[in-house]
Amino acid sequence: MAEHRPNYAAVALMLLLAIAITYWAQTRPPIILVRSNLASLPASIGTWRTEDSSVGLDKDSLEAWGVSRDEAIKRVYIDEDGTPLELLVIYKGQTRRGWHVSEMCFGGSGYNVKQETTRISYAGADHSAVKLIVQDPNNGLTSLSVYFFAEGPDTESNFAVQQLKMAANRLRPSEYGWAYVRATSPVNVSEQVTEDKIHSFLAAASDSLYTALTTPRDSNK
Repeated sequence: MAEHRPNYAAVALMLLLAIAITYWAQTRPPIILVRSNLASLPASIGTWRTEDSSVGLDKDSLEAWGVSRDEAIKRVYIDEDGTPLELLVIYKGQTRRGWHVSEMCFGGSGYNVKQETTRISYAGADHSAVKLIVQDPNNGLTSLSVYFFAEGPDTESNFAVQQLKMAANRLRPSEYGWAYVRATSPVNVSEQVTEDKIHSFLAAASDSLYTALTTPRDSNK
């Protein structure tokens, strides 16, 4: 049997490449991450209004997500026909720990969850998003949630891919951090009617959401 000798040239090349990447990562100019300004989200969005624009997450939820109070917002907006819509926005920056996906949270709480995909408007473009149809098995009440992950003008609907993109940011840093955006509303007439309402709300909120996630809190000082 022929003797196989190590390819020393290839090994040396890989070592040099690893050293070069490490040196580049350590010496490149730091990129200052833009912080969110969720408090800038308006109390009126399209035909929706909220009576309390200061509502946020409770202490336990903040700790579970690993964010501060000004990095999370949870508001209930009311349409002109009285239909409530809950908007949840969590700004995580480039922190990979503490993420929660709603299908697992709803399922873990005993709800029946059906997962699909849909399209939403954000930052002037059409994007993929996750649609969840959630039913309470105790009373049969159903709600519909649409969520996506946003990084500046870009979005992602697949959690595994989003986490890979976050990991890749170590080599290709971005000035924008990642956020979780979710809109939820009860199904009163039909799933399609509720989904259409959520689509309309997200389209109306698009500019405000983008600004809140890409504008530093002290930009107006």
